[in-house]
This record gives sequence, structure tokens and C-alpha cells, in this order.
Amino acid sequence: ADPTALSAALSTRQGAHARAVLCLDISADGALLVSGGGDGLLATWTLPDLSPKRRVQAHTGPVSAARWQPGRARLASAGYDGHVKLWGAGLEEPGHPPRRHSDKVHALAFNSDGTRLVTCGSDGYLKLWDGRDGELITSFATDGQKELIAVALSKDGRRALTGGYRIATLWTLPEGRALRSLLGHRDWVTSVALSRDDTLAATGSLDRSARLWS
Repeated sequence: ADPTALSAALSTRQGAHARAVLCLDISADGALLVSGGGDGLLATWTLPDLSPKRRVQAHTGPVSAARWQPGRARLASAGYDGHVKLWGAGLEEPGHPPRRHSDKVHALAFNSDGTRLVTCGSDGYLKLWDGRDGELITSFATDGQKELIAVALSKDGRRALTGGYRIATLWTLPEGRALRSLLGHRDWVTSVALSRDDTLAATGSLDRSARLWS
């Protein structure tokens, strides 16, 4: 779908965001869309008719990331307020205090079965959480990288790929050891992805290039 067209469609409907739509994700069964906005709202919509279902004031700043949890009727959100939250499919309040970074959280990702959740942000830390109860498993500073703005997690949750300024890095989890630095971009690496078999990595950058790594 064209994100611009979808944003325009959401803006014409009751319960729409008051500011930019910053993140989207579709549930595994294709029945629900979640959107996060610059207004701090999380909203769910039924598909394919885009009827509003529920919205909540999820964060005190922009919602930077929202993802449905594989294998569970829950989702995770992250925001510029430094909070990471787990929600029920109906956007029920989390049953525990928000998990935190010390600065903006830019990205999050689940592994394939939803048992691991990884987050990164402006504090330069990569954090691994238990996807079932939200407990912190490990947290480490990423070798002087002052800000991380993209992350992907391997199928088994034991490798994470991060994007920062001119560099993408593959890490072991939970040890936090840098396996490989992917160099070649001339600006911020804003998007990263791992193939389903974890043999390929893809990176995209503000330098207007995308690269594939093996």
C-alpha cells in the first residue's frame, strides 16, 4: 500500500491522528491495522474497511514504532518519551510499568515467535526484552555509536542488526558482541532487514542507496 495514500485515508476518518502517522503494522491474520502518530496516539483499525476500532494516548511524545507480536494477541509500541510498552490487541493498558530507555526510542523488532523483543534509540543502547513478560534480558552500549535508529532481530532472537551513522552492525544476543560492521553508506542507516533464514542483510540510508550483504 502507498503510505501517503493510507495516511490521507486515515486523516478523513473519525478517530484519526491529529499529527503525522509515523508507523504502521498489520496483524498476522490481516484483520487489524495499528497506527502510531506524532500526537502520541496508538489507534487500531479493522481491515479492509479501515473502520476505527480504538485509540489511546500511548506516549507523551511521538510514537516512533508499533509492531504486532507474532503468535500473541498483543502489540508493542515505543516512543520519543523513552518508553517501551506492551498492549493487548484491544489496546488494554499494560499490566506493568513502561520499560525505559534514557532517551528517544526509535525502533523495535520481535523475533519470529514473539518471545524476544529488541529496542534501540538515541541513548546508543540496544536492549533485549522477554516478549512474554517484558522483563529486561540484556542492555549494552554499542561501541560509541551515539544513536541507533533502526533494528532487526533474527528468527531465533540471538542476532540483532542495528543502523546508525554510516554503519550497520550485527550483534550477538544476549552477549552484546559485535560480529560484523557493515560499512559503505555515506549517511545515516535508516532501515535494516534480515532474511527469513538470516543469511542475508539489507540496509537503506539517507545517502539514497540500499545495500545487500551476505
